[in-house]
Amino acid sequence: MDSQESHKKFSEKHNLPFSLLSDNQKEVAKQYGVLGFGSMLTKSVTFIIDKKGKIAWIFPKVDIQKHSKDVLDLIDKINI
Repeated sequence: MDSQESHKKFSEKHNLPFSLLSDNQKEVAKQYGVLGFGSMLTKSVTFIIDKKGKIAWIFPKVDIQKHSKDVLDLIDKINI
């Protein structure tokens, strides 16, 4: 739900090779069911979307210590 400018700075800082979604109106967060406390926060959930645009996997909880490895391992395993 952060601004486009915030996402742009984050993306540049971390040299991300993909776009980040800015959802200021909370439309996508509502559709994915990730709005938290009083609709002011979002839950940390990772959705893996396949090449056809379908949800291939959901990580309902994010452990920041190992999450990137878990995601990469899954992508290799299910061949996305």
